[in-house]
Amino acid sequence: MPALIDLFNRALGWCRAQAMVTLEEDTVSGRACRRFYATSRDATLRAYPWNSAASRAVLAALVDAPEFEFDHQYRLPDDCLAVRQLWDDPQADYVVEGRSLLTNLSAPLRLKYTARIEPDGMDPLLFNAVAARLAYDIAPGLTESSTVTDKSLERFAAAVREARAVDAAEGVPAEVPGAYGWMDARL
Repeated sequence: MPALIDLFNRALGWCRAQAMVTLEEDTVSGRACRRFYATSRDATLRAYPWNSAASRAVLAALVDAPEFEFDHQYRLPDDCLAVRQLWDDPQADYVVEGRSLLTNLSAPLRLKYTARIEPDGMDPLLFNAVAARLAYDIAPGLTESSTVTDKSLERFAAAVREARAVDAAEGVPAEVPGAYGWMDARL
């Protein structure tokens, strides 16, 4: 399984910078990778419902209901980067405010979401996409070449396209309870 340093070194290689030996290296490259990694990873993970970052949780309602508009409030899991589906009623209204999800659905709330994962849990193509995003984010601080930065953006876009295409082809969309109510009504 690839490690964080492998992801850093892939990004550094694309920026034509020297590879790191340890994660704690006190170099311009090491500081840049550590500074931008979390943002690069989280932005890439939020952008698409990646299969390797998919997670599920059953949430209990918080004691305090929202002040208005919704009846129930739930605390999102700590690793939740993006809510993808409220399982029991995919058409239900909800809003995410801070680390809370507000809705009229009562507990327990079954939630599908994108989780924050590390490189060892990433599909190889997602790993490349995160590394490409990191390369794009660190390139301006590591090189004065706008060509390297531009190439990093192109590489990121291509990596995301490839990863999304392969990711989308894996699995069959699950049947969601109640999702075809209008079709069932005709029968």
